[in-house]
Amino acid sequence: MKKTILLSVIICSFFSTHAATRGCRIDTVYKYSTRYTAPVVAPETKEIRYYDSKDSLIKRYNEYYDNTTSQWKANAQTIFTYNTNGIVAERYEEYWESASNVWRKSTRSTSTFNTAGKELVSVSQTGSGMPTNVWVNSTKHEYQYDANNNRVNWLSSVWDVATNSWVNQTNIAQVFNAQNLVTKNTSSSWSTATSSWVNQEERDQTYSATNKEKILTINVWDVASMAWRKSTLITQTYNASDLPESIEYANWNTTTASYVPTSRYESQYDANGREVEYLIKQWSAGTSTFINYRLFLTTYDASGNKTGTTTQDWDAISSSWINKYRTIAAYNPSNQVKQNQSQDWDGGSSSWVNAYILNYQYNANNDLTIEVYQFDWDIAQNKYKSFDSSMYICAKTNVGINDASVEKSFELYPNPSADGVVFLWSNKEDRYSLFDLSGKIIETAKIKAGENKINTSLQPGIYFIKTQSTTQKLIVQ
Repeated sequence: MKKTILLSVIICSFFSTHAATRGCRIDTVYKYSTRYTAPVVAPETKEIRYYDSKDSLIKRYNEYYDNTTSQWKANAQTIFTYNTNGIVAERYEEYWESASNVWRKSTRSTSTFNTAGKELVSVSQTGSGMPTNVWVNSTKHEYQYDANNNRVNWLSSVWDVATNSWVNQTNIAQVFNAQNLVTKNTSSSWSTATSSWVNQEERDQTYSATNKEKILTINVWDVASMAWRKSTLITQTYNASDLPESIEYANWNTTTASYVPTSRYESQYDANGREVEYLIKQWSAGTSTFINYRLFLTTYDASGNKTGTTTQDWDAISSSWINKYRTIAAYNPSNQVKQNQSQDWDGGSSSWVNAYILNYQYNANNDLTIEVYQFDWDIAQNKYKSFDSSMYICAKTNVGINDASVEKSFELYPNPSADGVVFLWSNKEDRYSLFDLSGKIIETAKIKAGENKINTSLQPGIYFIKTQSTTQKLIVQ
């Protein structure tokens, strides 16, 4: 069977070490999948991102892959516009209506801001649908601020189609202390029957000497007595290092006229102030004590990266903790996560069973280029049966700084290839690896500066050729 090798654009370019790096500007995202019911790797979606001269995102254009025609087709687009301060002032989303050959309006939001960049008014709209295809008002939020730019009032309203006007819905008023921390939050809702505001909830917050949340009292409005009624009490404590030690919840009991505990959350830390134990307890009315419910145990590596969290549930019968599930993480030398794995505990075999795994790959600038999500673990075959993958293409890195330093580290050609042979041109001696979407390395070899011939005898699918600085996608058909 004749194969055709197609090459996508370069994922990330190689940069001079003299240039400061601000990271990868993602221009295109490809998503692929395979399922145990359809084991062939299939493209699903593609997102192309457009930027203005200031490297601000102005458009996301999405396509889906039509397997019937083997073509990418328009699906949706999101447009962004900015004010003079570089803040998004308008964002709208449209979907392609193939029957009408037009973009169908979906959602739109517009905002205005004060001189400090605080949002004053935001309006949300939805599309009317075909055939009119116009924007229709939906909700509006109006904000007020004090001299310190603390949000002291938040008025929400909804659009009434019958009267073609805005109708009040909810209002939130906040009070701040000298440290600009919220001490009171009062919410109310609009009554159309009386054309007036009706109280709903009142929150009073106190703080510790170091401005940490200490006691939160929540009251609800009692319409019958026209007065505030106690509802919930949340109390927090801190250890000697001022780290959260416990949070306790209690609900007001009208019969006993007292707060009755409901749940408690406790944290333990290591010598570096990292949380290693998080314990959830529930209140037992029968024993009038807190009893164990769930425990999270977390470990870290020498660099402080979280390497795993094991979740256990309390078994009252055996008075012991029983494994439930766990996550395991691994990192590369740059302390970027390269693998995340989740496993469930099988009580029958007393062993961990794979649930899913995420693998990440990065370029030489430590920008994420490939993400592979594997799931549907087959115990009998000891492997994952399905996976989704995402490829992030950076047509520009080092955003906004010394763009002249960009150069390509290698090229693949011809494109397409009719005989299963591809040439790799490199600007330096290097080493490449050829691997599939699951991350399995098929071959590794050295390359010289200049032209290198690569013979391929691959099954149809998607592959990647990776050097020390660049990765490129290879599609074999």
